[in-house]
Amino acid sequence: MKKVLAVTGIFPPDIGGPATYVPRFCNYLTSHNLNVEVITLSESRDVQDSKYPFRILRIERNRKRWFRMLRTLATIMKQMKNVDFVFCNGLYFETALALRLSLIKVPSLVKIVGDPVWERAQNRVVTRNPIQARVERGLLYMLGRLERKAITWSLLQFDRVTTPGESLAQEVESWSTSLKVQVVNNGVKIPNEESDEEKKYDLVTISRLVPWKNVDIVIAIAAQLGCTLAIIGDGPQRQFLESSALSNPNVTFFGQQNYEQIENILRRSRVFCQLSDYEGLSFSLLQAMAYSLPCVLSDIKANRDVFQSDHQVGLFVASRNIHECSKVIKELLNSPKMQKELGKRSHSIAKSKFDEIKQMETMMKLLINHD
Repeated sequence: MKKVLAVTGIFPPDIGGPATYVPRFCNYLTSHNLNVEVITLSESRDVQDSKYPFRILRIERNRKRWFRMLRTLATIMKQMKNVDFVFCNGLYFETALALRLSLIKVPSLVKIVGDPVWERAQNRVVTRNPIQARVERGLLYMLGRLERKAITWSLLQFDRVTTPGESLAQEVESWSTSLKVQVVNNGVKIPNEESDEEKKYDLVTISRLVPWKNVDIVIAIAAQLGCTLAIIGDGPQRQFLESSALSNPNVTFFGQQNYEQIENILRRSRVFCQLSDYEGLSFSLLQAMAYSLPCVLSDIKANRDVFQSDHQVGLFVASRNIHECSKVIKELLNSPKMQKELGKRSHSIAKSKFDEIKQMETMMKLLINHD
């Protein structure tokens, strides 16, 4: 039986795109007679993983970074000795270094779902002192250039590079003329039946709670319209966002939820709203479409790419313009007919282009066919 080593920085109970995708893809590989082993970082190694039909090696995340990287590198190199293929969806540098140092050539595929250099830059805080800030900005600029070189070098060590969306593929290829990227769209489970459950939430958003997701704007819109809002996700901004929503009892924070729990909330929601500044290809958007929700989205290329086959389905807004966003959402909430029509067309796009089984089959073929 052929063996696959999957490497990821996050895995359940973590949340995020790779934490959603990797276990589902590994289950798919296992169902196709491939032996799978996963290496991931974790807050603790004391996690019950017996529900998965594959072995999971967890490396404690809360260690000094240099120690954690060496431990990860050593673990990847050790496990690579006995595998036929390597799939990477995070920990790019460690995996690339292991591939470079290995005496045995192992076919490899990497999936990159965003720009990690850009994301790290958004999370860095510069001091308010103007003199120190100038120095820090210079240092952070140099650090960003080094990080860009590191991620580019890492991707070049893999046999194949994939992204989930066209706009991200173009961005990654701009990092180096030697980078050639294949697009394999994210996919989601497509329900067969339409939901007839009572709608409890006017708006729903699913997101890591970080600044560039603009969840604070969604909260402000809900307050302005007096509508109910379900917020699914967790992250460093949660405390701030909960404080900003204290005066609005119609906002519910669900925190971290698994795939099935998210589906249950989507069934009880009317409109999906995502106003992020940046996306690769959003899993949550595709989930919402699969459950026939009309979608109000930030006007960015990654979101527009999803609706290439039917440009009139997604409602695109300038995410910083609360007045415009509120107007579009209010009109949609006041028209059950529009909700049903746009939701039906969203479902049709998800079914034809973003079916999970079709996309995983494509990814598996890219992984194991290296002739």
